[in-house]
Amino acid sequence: MKNFMIKGLVMSVVFGLVFSTFLSFQVQAAPKAGEKKININTASLVELQKLPRIGEKVGQRIIDF
Repeated sequence: MKNFMIKGLVMSVVFGLVFSTFLSFQVQAAPKAGEKKININTASLVELQKLPRIGEKVGQRIIDF
C-alpha cells in the first residue's frame, strides 16, 4: 500500500511539472489588423486611454512623468 502511494505521488509530481511546462509556452496574440502600436513617450491622453487598464488618471500620470 505504501509503495502504491509513493508511485502515485511521484506520478502526480511528474504530471504537474510536464503540464506547467506546457502552460509556460503561451502564445501572445498578434495585434489586430486595424490596431496600431502606441508610443507611450509621444502619445496624447486620448491615445493612452485606448490602452487596456489605462484610465484618465493613469494616463495623466504617464504624461506628467
